[in-house]
Amino acid sequence: METAKVNKASDTMRIIDVRFSDINHVVYALDDYLLALEAHIETLPKYQSDIAHQRLTEGDLWEDEAEVSLAFQLSGHYGKDLFPRMIRNSFVVSLWSIYEGAARNISDFVQRHDANATKFDDPTQNAKPTNNSGNVLQRLRRHYKSELIFNLCEAADYEHLNDLLLLRNIIAHDNGSVERTRRKASGGKHLQRILDRHDGVTITRFEDSLDLNSAYVGRACKLVTSSLEGLIDRARIRDDALILMMKKTA
Repeated sequence: METAKVNKASDTMRIIDVRFSDINHVVYALDDYLLALEAHIETLPKYQSDIAHQRLTEGDLWEDEAEVSLAFQLSGHYGKDLFPRMIRNSFVVSLWSIYEGAARNISDFVQRHDANATKFDDPTQNAKPTNNSGNVLQRLRRHYKSELIFNLCEAADYEHLNDLLLLRNIIAHDNGSVERTRRKASGGKHLQRILDRHDGVTITRFEDSLDLNSAYVGRACKLVTSSLEGLIDRARIRDDALILMMKKTA
């Protein structure tokens, strides 16, 4: 086990498990990072309004009604709609990256102590149709259960993580536009289930794009943090068992 000894005031020693500390460091920071983003979003309407005032003044355009109207329409759209949507969309992409990267790294770590387990997305294993079918979350779930012998996530979290993955893919591959996803039979049905099940996930009227409000993004953040905390706990238990088995057979 990878551990660190810490001196306490009483001069006694306690052991801290530092396995996956790099992942924990990011997980613990996620809530504060999201709070900082939401605080910034709250400042955007006034910021964009100030920019509109500055541009109209610098361009001596206050007497032009059309320019004034356009300037404040754009500042309202940017500050209250477009920029908040772009910031939250970027956070969702980062959130999934953190989850998937952590799941892959934890898998690699535990696999080092299990000679019978193959690595995730091992090309020699992917020759089998059952191993490379489905999205990355489905493949990770199968890999953990069959190769690492513990669960990737709680059953209650799986569907919500799968929803998060689809939203991430729509943002990352289509800039939030749902048109292409809706044309696919399975993707369109999945998207509709997300819209039905999650408050705070809507489609914009004119751009036909995802609009994720602060409440949904906050729930998604808590989903990822709690799911990774549980995964780390299970991985440590499994790794301890593997190390004990290695010592017994040494």
